[in-house]
Amino acid sequence: MVSSKGQGILDFIFVLIVLFAFAIIGIFSYVVLKDFNTDFQADPDISATAKGDLQGLTTNFPSYIDNSFTLLLGLFWVFLVISAWFADSHPLFFVVMIILVSFVLVAGMILSNAYDDVKADPDITGYTSGFPQMNWVMSHLLMVLMGMGFSCVLAMYGRSRV
Repeated sequence: MVSSKGQGILDFIFVLIVLFAFAIIGIFSYVVLKDFNTDFQADPDISATAKGDLQGLTTNFPSYIDNSFTLLLGLFWVFLVISAWFADSHPLFFVVMIILVSFVLVAGMILSNAYDDVKADPDITGYTSGFPQMNWVMSHLLMVLMGMGFSCVLAMYGRSRV
């Protein structure tokens, strides 16, 4: 949390990229884990305990990733609001901030569409149903980013200037 005036936009871009990467990596990790689990369960030389443990992990993996994604989103949102609260910027910077946030929103729409394209792939479609929270956020990423941006603007310019 560096206190430079332009850091808020960089933080916002960082959050967008990390959320997108986490969602994509989470889905592909589940694909790999499920394929590995299928091969693992078919091997007769592996103990039943190991098979049971891996099956349990494979079964619970989507909920772990889904809940981790939601937690990550919440923590990043709090981070952005706190960062905006402590940013000491002039009200004239508000206009520049709005312009830069609009570019981030466009990037968010592009990443949301990219996520929907990945999710619609016939090889991946069966795996994505286990991530309802992540699917909702990534499908409504523009609204989520607008909420984050609005709350950051309120935090940045809503506090009293002493």
